Amino acid sequence: MAPHLTNSKSNTELIASMFESSAALEGRSELTLQDFKIHRQLGSGAYAQVKLATHERTKVRVALKMYPKSKVNIGIRRKAV
Repeated sequence: MAPHLTNSKSNTELIASMFESSAALEGRSELTLQDFKIHRQLGSGAYAQVKLATHERTKVRVALKMYPKSKVNIGIRRKAV
């Protein structure tokens, strides 16, 4: 059973904080795909795929929404994202 988090921050904020700390420990300011082990695809839509992944350092499982650059760089489609 997963531990219950009791804090004034939301679970999402706590996880984001862990990821930021992990990147900072390695002297970086942002996470990259190399920080995650991607397991499998959970779903897909018109613009993106959602994949199950585990953050390598913290072992937190997350869902990553992945957009191809070609879909994000077009102005009209960017609004839909």
